[in-house]
Amino acid sequence: MYKLASAFAFVIAAGASAQVVDFETTPGGMVPTDDSFLDRAAQYFSDGVGISFGFDTNNDGIADADAAFEAVGDEPSGPEGFFSTLGNEDRDTEAPGFEGGLGDFFLRTPVGVDQNDDPSVLVITYDTAVAELSGEIWDIDGRSNDGTFEQWRVRGFNAMGDQVAIQDSPVGIPQDTMGTLDSAPWTFTLANQAGITRVTIEYIGNAEGVGLAFDNYNATQVPTPGAGALALAGLVIGGRRRRK
Repeated sequence: MYKLASAFAFVIAAGASAQVVDFETTPGGMVPTDDSFLDRAAQYFSDGVGISFGFDTNNDGIADADAAFEAVGDEPSGPEGFFSTLGNEDRDTEAPGFEGGLGDFFLRTPVGVDQNDDPSVLVITYDTAVAELSGEIWDIDGRSNDGTFEQWRVRGFNAMGDQVAIQDSPVGIPQDTMGTLDSAPWTFTLANQAGITRVTIEYIGNAEGVGLAFDNYNATQVPTPGAGALALAGLVIGGRRRRK
């Protein structure tokens, strides 16, 4: 019985792995350039699922603007993904202890962070329903000078347009407070075995001058009905043959 349970766990685990979309390349496999745009119709692939990313600027639920690639590290000019208030106030740079977490590139809003008072909604769409997904939102700040904060809401929808999952980020707290997310990632996870075909990430904080810095995304397909049982049956039959 123990061996059978272990085999079943192996089947489930084997189907749960997915390729992380880290935006280190374009969907075509090229290295992006800083401030270049990601075609909202282009697809990355994770666990065989085609995924596209774009921003909804008029609140109709449809991506109508391309997201931008942002290079990690300070730069003398140009749009930025986020401002760090740690140490020397480097831009687009991880906090100590999180170095390397962003790689060389991440995804940001179409305009720079200092041009955003009400950020557009990131829309993520799939060509195949997914059962689980996760990603990182970086640099969720709080501001001690005026008490304002950043916060994000992640929502998942099924093919009928019904909301089937939701998760709110923590409220941003100032950089001198224990547990701050200043220049650090918050990881969200949504799951619904019936299937998610669209995800939105919207801003619900009250601080101005905010941009979405997004990275390290993955998704897992809804299992094909009976696939796990067939794989398990194969393991059981093979085990019986070996015992004979």
